[in-house]
Amino acid sequence: MLKLAIQQGIARPYRLVTTMAAVVIVMSGFLVLAGTSESRRLAIDQFVSANSRGAYDLLVRPAGSRSRSEVESGLVRPGYLIGHDGGITLAQWKAVSSIAGVDAAAPAGVLGYIGVNLEVPIALSSIIDRTREQQVVRVRPSTLADAGLTRVDDSEPRFAYVTTRPVAVPRHIVTDDGREGFTTPDNRLLSQEDLLDLGCAHVQVPYVYLEKTDAGDWVPICGTQFLAPQPGVDRGSPQLNMSTFSVFQALPDGRYKDFTGVNELPDPVTGAPTAPAVVTDPQLVMTTPLWLPIGVIDPAAEADLVDLPASVRRGRYLAGGVGESTADSELIVQALVAERLPLDERLLVETALVDADDLVKRPPRELLSELTSARSIRKVTSSHDLADVYHSQVSPGSEVRLDRGLKIGPASVSTAPDGRQQGIPVSADPPAAWSTAVSDHGERATGRRALQPLLSGDVVFRSVVGPAFLDPQDVRRPARVRTVGTFEPDSIRQFSEFAAVPLELYDAGLPALADGRQVHLGPNSNPTSYLALPPSALISVENAVRLTGRDDVVGALRVRVSDVDGVDGRSRERVTQVAEQIAAIPGLEVDVTLGSSPEVRSVNLPSGQFGRPPVLLDEMWPRKGAALTVVRATDEKTVTLFGLVTVMCFGLLAGNMVANLRGRRRELAVLSVLGWRRRRVVGLLVVEATILAFLGGLVTLALGGVLVAITALHVPLVASLAALAIVTVMTALIALVPALRAARRYPSLAPDVRAVSVRRTRGRPTPAGLAWTNALSSPGRTLTAATAVALTVIAGSALLAIRNDYAGTITGSLLGNEVQARVSGADAALMAMLLATSLMTVANVIYVGLRERAMEINTLRAVGWTESSIRQLAGVEGAIIGGAGALLGAVGAVIAVGWPLGGVSGATIGTVVVLAAVAVALTSACGAVAAAATPALSAATMCDEG
Repeated sequence: MLKLAIQQGIARPYRLVTTMAAVVIVMSGFLVLAGTSESRRLAIDQFVSANSRGAYDLLVRPAGSRSRSEVESGLVRPGYLIGHDGGITLAQWKAVSSIAGVDAAAPAGVLGYIGVNLEVPIALSSIIDRTREQQVVRVRPSTLADAGLTRVDDSEPRFAYVTTRPVAVPRHIVTDDGREGFTTPDNRLLSQEDLLDLGCAHVQVPYVYLEKTDAGDWVPICGTQFLAPQPGVDRGSPQLNMSTFSVFQALPDGRYKDFTGVNELPDPVTGAPTAPAVVTDPQLVMTTPLWLPIGVIDPAAEADLVDLPASVRRGRYLAGGVGESTADSELIVQALVAERLPLDERLLVETALVDADDLVKRPPRELLSELTSARSIRKVTSSHDLADVYHSQVSPGSEVRLDRGLKIGPASVSTAPDGRQQGIPVSADPPAAWSTAVSDHGERATGRRALQPLLSGDVVFRSVVGPAFLDPQDVRRPARVRTVGTFEPDSIRQFSEFAAVPLELYDAGLPALADGRQVHLGPNSNPTSYLALPPSALISVENAVRLTGRDDVVGALRVRVSDVDGVDGRSRERVTQVAEQIAAIPGLEVDVTLGSSPEVRSVNLPSGQFGRPPVLLDEMWPRKGAALTVVRATDEKTVTLFGLVTVMCFGLLAGNMVANLRGRRRELAVLSVLGWRRRRVVGLLVVEATILAFLGGLVTLALGGVLVAITALHVPLVASLAALAIVTVMTALIALVPALRAARRYPSLAPDVRAVSVRRTRGRPTPAGLAWTNALSSPGRTLTAATAVALTVIAGSALLAIRNDYAGTITGSLLGNEVQARVSGADAALMAMLLATSLMTVANVIYVGLRERAMEINTLRAVGWTESSIRQLAGVEGAIIGGAGALLGAVGAVIAVGWPLGGVSGATIGTVVVLAAVAVALTSACGAVAAAATPALSAATMCDEG
């Protein structure tokens, strides 16, 4: 039997080729799928493993800290430090740190904001006219924020007075007879009453500059006085006090004496009398309020978590413990200060030389009004980035007083039905909000509003809830923050962007969509805006407790678990055990952030008060368990694809076997006449199929080696041998059913002649008409080929459904999006492979059918049919087969795809329709190609084949 099977294969080479081709196609599909799946799985596992761990594995917060959005969505909300009170005590922190397996438990918190003034020097030399004896330079600032979308014009300009006349600083005295006033350089006393008579003030003037007139008299320069009214006492002009006058004396050698801030009092450090500075480039120094967050860390834990010492640029790293105290009990708090802050704010300054009269003997109200509206003779505009200004003024040894501290509440948001966050404006009382206990002698303002940011008049999303620090016992000696070193936030130890978790001590700024264009918004000087600055200064937990008098200054603990390598089962178990122990500590709740990945959550902000349109912010909320979801979905997808390809290949092999056996009816009839029993006939057919499958598998292995070398696919040898065994056994089993059916028929040696009704036809039969006749007269052959087409449509639809379901499962997070982008090419290649496999199988089935009808084809050639007509005939038959298969496949695809998902979407129906149309077109082309490949047979061959 084995010998006969081999002889049959040699004697019928086209059967040998077609059967082996089918086996090669099917096994190639197995190998390609195995190779791509294994290579893809390894690549995804490596990628996920390398990008599944952020700065910490667990986020520990006070009980009740999770928002409703976090609970419902499985996300971790950023902004859990800024604007939120503490809540984790030192005892709870120590309890977490003592748990076995905790590698680092780094506390983090934000105490509040301290008010400072940034000094912005405005150069005046380019605008000063050296030919004028007296002149006034007006400096009018505007603030730009929110990527330039917000603009606030300051209604209170600053002024510089430049004169070539001598300028002097008077000395304040109280005479023996009790008179109070100022002495001029020529020892004349100017009493308060004299100043009132000169028109410089309405009530009192604490100090004033003097100018020598051409007549030799010393007279006050009105408008330069510093006015500080007490509650209930009208001292001078508050409007003028909110404006800054600088005074310069132009010297003959081109230099200037700068009298700004010079008074009769000695220098507080040297004790020497204050004197004007001699400068070559006069500057008016503008001050702009800035509120800076103070962060809380444990230096040792922060070093373990993010290697903070490596980011120190100047000075030294922060030491733990409490601060030092001076001899007079003044507390000095050490701080590590950020070199740069992501301030999204610029000052746009218009400097103008104005047309103004002499400032001497002018009432302040009248003078201010005139100078504000005076005509510009010439002007210059300059831009100053506050981030650069801040950077230029930060250095080790610098100090900031802690007597202006505010606590800012959390941003007010709600969740819309579409899942987006909506920023909710809150009401605020700006004058009360910016009042501080010791700002009565403030900058640019009267009373208790010294450090109110110009942008505080914009929409408020965070409320000022109170003071940040203990009230100072002695306002003359408040606590001070002293910079021991500076660090670069951008140099903090970098973790994978796909596993990023909030590090709010160092991060700020969000991409946003405004008026349809992409912008990048950052925080500004207004702490009540939605976006908050990261802390500019970091102090120790012990100092935070001392400054606030509270033990719960920690807002969150960021815990890193030891001996964790990724999201494998062992690592997950270790993290879970530690999380359970932490959750058992009263007052704490835990989020497992191992394997999390950021996901975009949109936040709608309404329009601002100063030109900013409504914006759509893109906040990054880490999705918990994103890495594990990717791994599980990838494994499930691989198993599903193997099942899909197996079923499809089984069906395609079956179709090929049935088509080949249909053409062997006469041969089987001869064997039956010769006395072959059914069992022996079946055995012959099965042995032939097995031999051909094995040979085809060997050919595929050889071709697969070349394919692997070219594409670098990883196909294990075990998988290749398993595919060979599976395809061989599958072919034998598939051949068994049609062999039993063929052996049972006992066909006769007579030609297969069917009695059909005869109709009178008009003219010569057309290829289309004959194609329909052939398709209907051989339903078995048509159904066999149509089944292959149907399997193609079903498999293609199912593959797209699997791909879409996989993408819907893993996408959203940055990690999932990246994995999907990496596997999309492999999915397209697999789709192309399945399509090619189906087309080759269909072409093979049609070719076998044409070989079976070789006598008919050659008869058509003999009666004058051209090769073009024959190809057209085969093409129409292919289209008929494709249409029938597409219809069957469409119904099967809707059932196969829609049933597991509980319904059929419009996208699925569209996919099925497109695949069906493509199948019809391609099967038509396959028929034409198969007809062209069918050779013209001799009479002897026709008799032999027939």
